[in-house]
Amino acid sequence: MSSYLERQANAFKGTLSAAATKISNPSTNKASSLAVPSLAPPSPSPSAASDPNTPTSKRKRDAGPEVPYSQPQLTGYGAGVKTQMTYAVDYLKKKGDAKTITDIIDHLSLRNFDDEHKRQLAEGLRGHPRVEWKPDANLSEQTWKTGTYVHRPIIPGVKDSTSLLAHLQAKTDASGVSVKDLKDGWPDCEDTISALERQHRILVVRTKKD
Repeated sequence: MSSYLERQANAFKGTLSAAATKISNPSTNKASSLAVPSLAPPSPSPSAASDPNTPTSKRKRDAGPEVPYSQPQLTGYGAGVKTQMTYAVDYLKKKGDAKTITDIIDHLSLRNFDDEHKRQLAEGLRGHPRVEWKPDANLSEQTWKTGTYVHRPIIPGVKDSTSLLAHLQAKTDASGVSVKDLKDGWPDCEDTISALERQHRILVVRTKKD
């Protein structure tokens, strides 16, 4: 009997010890994430940086789901057209230059679809926030077949160190610029960010992520 009681007592002590360890040593196994600098002060001091996973941003996400950029413009279109818009935007993003609706239709293999379906796709892309439609300057009247389409990045015009520094220096608040947003128009930006950080021209803040 005494042996059984001793085992029970030892097990209880072990449980208390494990609980104390968990309380006094919280888990540090969190992955760091890289953020783009968010603020470049007018003085020569390094630019500040932020990350989409900072507490402020996290509280905003907890308050409610984010509304997709394309949601208002996609209202009224069928599921097939919406899906094709997504593929079309990805196509424009990867190409990086202006494309006609014919180029897009050929890429999506939609030649055999009727004109009404193609017209809906063209109109949807013209109203998409991540797409810029440029009308044909040589025509007085535009149709769904005219003009060109080009990807509109979340942060436009930033594709090198010079434009990045200019963008940061032009900011008047402390809002952050995430790597994800920057990569929307500049996919290989990380090497430049690291180089500017080593030169102490910007300050990059890396926060731990759950």
